[in-house]
Amino acid sequence: MSNGIGIVGGGLLGLGLADKLAARGVNVTVYESSPQLGGLAGSTELGGVRVDRFYHAVTTSDQRVLDLADELGVNVRWRRLGGGFYHDAQTAEMSTPMQLLTFPGLSAADRARLVRFVLRPATWAVFAAALDRTAGEQATE
Repeated sequence: MSNGIGIVGGGLLGLGLADKLAARGVNVTVYESSPQLGGLAGSTELGGVRVDRFYHAVTTSDQRVLDLADELGVNVRWRRLGGGFYHDAQTAEMSTPMQLLTFPGLSAADRARLVRFVLRPATWAVFAAALDRTAGEQATE
């Protein structure tokens, strides 16, 4: 019988755990179903451009992730964070109100619903009532 550990998933958590265990002398095997490592932070090629496989962002306030990257010797490259989408063979951003309202995937009716939703009156009473329905009255007591 071996004294090793198997880790399912080659994403950030799995690889970070494998690194910490290996540093302690533990024999570690990482099992990943995808042909590449990275998990939610992985990328793929789309139309000749490398893009995120899943939406994932690390911000300057994610200190635990940044500390882990530093421990692993990973150089974090900072870029402006945008919310791009691929729609009808072209990319479109949804990072600003104007980009959201002119997004090609929204119909005029969808835009009207979006504006109505954003401009709806939001009061503590409305929020508290919704919180009570989902989390119970003790959440707002």
